[in-house]
Amino acid sequence: MTLSNTAKTSYSRALPSRTWSQRWRSVRIPTYLFAAFGLILAIIAYFQSTYVAGTELNSLTWEIRDFAFRRDPFTSAQLTGVTHTAERSYGVWTGGPAAGSASLDTSIKIHLKPAGLLSPRWDLVSLKAASDSTGRAMVLVELLGALDRNYKNHWSTWSSDNPSKAAVFWPAVQDLVQLGLYAKLPPLFELTLVEHPNDSKSEKFSELLAAYVQAALLEHCLRLLANEQPRDAGQAAEIGLTYGENAELRAVLNR
Repeated sequence: MTLSNTAKTSYSRALPSRTWSQRWRSVRIPTYLFAAFGLILAIIAYFQSTYVAGTELNSLTWEIRDFAFRRDPFTSAQLTGVTHTAERSYGVWTGGPAAGSASLDTSIKIHLKPAGLLSPRWDLVSLKAASDSTGRAMVLVELLGALDRNYKNHWSTWSSDNPSKAAVFWPAVQDLVQLGLYAKLPPLFELTLVEHPNDSKSEKFSELLAAYVQAALLEHCLRLLANEQPRDAGQAAEIGLTYGENAELRAVLNR
């Protein structure tokens, strides 16, 4: 069978149209697949970016705990409740799967002052979100994690071996922590390295300790007064005066 010239022309014109349609279908399907794949990746990336976790420290009891929740990365709106766990033991802390927070080693804990009327505050140790960061309480956590040459916790051993020093040292650390003065802790811890062989009652250690704490608290008080926070300055000065009379701290208290 032969086609007329007119039929041949019509047939030849129809071929490109069908070929383009086939090509469009062959391109459209992979495009949809790539788009769907990209959407899935975007959803996964968003879901991962909502996860926030970290570690925090109780400013009064020095208990430590991990926390986790989900938060919208664009609006910072919290999407889920906060869960608290203490699934592991580390340093001077002991936790477990059923614990909401890890407890401090008894050799240190027995020297801390009771909470009294003070309200507990959870200070950030570390945060894992879009980028990892550390909080101010990391200073204390790192200091308490020191090990001795036998790979045992240094401060647990030191507290057991030096009960008279520990009885004044840990409450002083607690006072600075309660006021958020974590940056002042390293020099305070260094005082424990000063040897006083002829001072069996550790009187020299107590004097150095009191002098350092009062100087740190006076600096803190002056900063609070400069920021127009006289009430907080007075409370800090009152704490400083428990270490002995100090004219400058007394002046702050009597403002």
